[in-house]
Amino acid sequence: MIIPFKKQENIKTVQKPKLIIIGALAVCAVLILLAVIVRGGFRGFDVVYSDPNENVLAYRYYPYGSGILKVASDNTSYINEKNEVYWTASYNMTNPRAVFCKDVAAVYDYYGSSVVICNSKGPFNSVTTAMPIIKASVSKDGSTAVITDDGTNAWIEYFDKTGSRISSVKTTMDATGYPYDAALSPRGTVLAVSYITYEDSQMTSRICFYNFGEAGRENADNIVSSFTYSGLLVTEIEYIGSDTLVAFTEEGALLYNGADIPSEKRNTRISGDILSVFTGPSYYGFVYADPRSSAQKIAIYSPSGHKKADRAVDIAYTTIVCGTSDIVLHNGSQICILSPGGRKKLEFISEERLRNLVPAGGNRYAMTTENEFRLAKLK
Repeated sequence: MIIPFKKQENIKTVQKPKLIIIGALAVCAVLILLAVIVRGGFRGFDVVYSDPNENVLAYRYYPYGSGILKVASDNTSYINEKNEVYWTASYNMTNPRAVFCKDVAAVYDYYGSSVVICNSKGPFNSVTTAMPIIKASVSKDGSTAVITDDGTNAWIEYFDKTGSRISSVKTTMDATGYPYDAALSPRGTVLAVSYITYEDSQMTSRICFYNFGEAGRENADNIVSSFTYSGLLVTEIEYIGSDTLVAFTEEGALLYNGADIPSEKRNTRISGDILSVFTGPSYYGFVYADPRSSAQKIAIYSPSGHKKADRAVDIAYTTIVCGTSDIVLHNGSQICILSPGGRKKLEFISEERLRNLVPAGGNRYAMTTENEFRLAKLK
């Protein structure tokens, strides 16, 4: 706002240019301030494409590249923000799921036996297993690791980028524990597996790192390092950044780093009940109940364990979806979108109930209602 001034009779005409300059600078300052306010947050969505005929119940939607991946039981499609199809991969799966590393995606049949590996140009490899797949992980060159289960024992199987099986490790509850989760390093040479076992009637977690390159060639079962934690449950493991593994526990997270022989580097502890954990390409974090204020908060960390943000999140979310530049929390009607640095981009209440809300790159999102698929951008 510019406050009008009262004209004084004794102001000389030579001073008018100064007043014009001062007024212009004030206007510029206000415009700059308004621009900063607008850039700092958005008001809602503008729908740029909609399809009321899409069978939204038939798909899983994932952030991918400059668009999204639409995964169904008979095909996967990579589409951009205009709903233009880059490519489609056809197959036959019962319960398809997808995992990612950089621009590589592995679509696998949960409790099935097939994996299809794709990159931004389309499908380029596939893997078939003899036993049902319960977990899969992929590297940036297309190497794939899976946990399979024959009903009696679980197996850790590793396939190189050509689809050739390089290793198959049998696990038993007595000898190794049960493999709870697995994560393949971006380079594809190191596989981390978290095991759960019981020792002296106490639950114990063990994280083993297998190296299928030179560093692990002479080691038994290719294990180059392992870490045991009595009385602690490791719930999920994931590679972020280049060579950093984050292992989530009921207390926080453990960080490991090392291209060939990983070692434990840092322990992130959360003072409060952890409600959810999440990872993005270059960050990890928690939603937790702050015991000091009773507020629900979100904490975001870099791969080095540096805290990037710790702020309150008010919505009673049911879903968290992470992309390269977005963390989306929603419950179908209430929506909160944050940047990986913790800046709030949008807090919004949708008039229609949303089944899915997925980042599609560049402040664009894919969303579905009960019967319609939409592509939208922030406004």
